This record gives sequence, C-alpha cells and structure tokens, in this order.
Amino acid sequence: MGNYVSDTTVFVDELGTQATGVRLVAEVRLVDGAGMVAPAMEVRTLPFIMGRGTDASLCVADDQVSRHHCQIEEHGSVYVVRDLGSTNGTFLNGVRVLSCRLHPGDQLQIGSSQILFSLGYRFGGQ
Repeated sequence: MGNYVSDTTVFVDELGTQATGVRLVAEVRLVDGAGMVAPAMEVRTLPFIMGRGTDASLCVADDQVSRHHCQIEEHGSVYVVRDLGSTNGTFLNGVRVLSCRLHPGDQLQIGSSQILFSLGYRFGGQ
C-alpha cells in the first residue's frame, strides 16, 4: 500500500484560536545533578517560579539554587525566562541570561540542575 496524503492541512499556529478543546501547553522537566529525570510538569500558574524555596512552583533541591532563582512568564503565546537576581545565574542553552525567550527543546541550567522546556498543543480535556 502506498503513502496516504490528506487533502486537509492544519496549521498548528492557528489551532489555539480555531479549534475547540485545543490549548497551548508549556511543560518543564527537572533533571537533577545526579541525572535523575522527574516527570513533566505543566507550567500553569504564572509567573512559574523555580528555586529552592518551598513556595516555588518547581522546587529544586540544590544548594547552588536560590530560593527564588528564576521564573517563566507568558506574554501572549511567547514564554520568557527571567532570572530573579540569583547568586549563581540562570543559563539558557549554556549562555548566562537575565531574560530571554524560550523555545521548545531549550535547556535551562540553575545550579547543577537542568530544566528542559517543551511547548506544544494539547487536544481535548483539561
């Protein structure tokens, strides 16, 4: 059987406004200094604060991480990471940043921990 080509093209950038039950979802996945990978966590509450503090959206158990180290903000459909005056800095794909736009597949580093950022569409449900 040959390859099937559909006559219908769906532009993913337009799904959020045209289709019901479709929403843009940002997720982070913590990889600690020992290489242990945590399950993905949806970035729901904004700003999404990452740090050592127990009140952080993503609590990172790492002595090199400040209590409120950095945060993810949303501006429309654009996500931005912002350093919150941390002692050891926030790194995006190996470069120290104060504030920078996030793209799917980006890797944040705070202390000895990595945070993997993903962005996509969720179809149906919450």
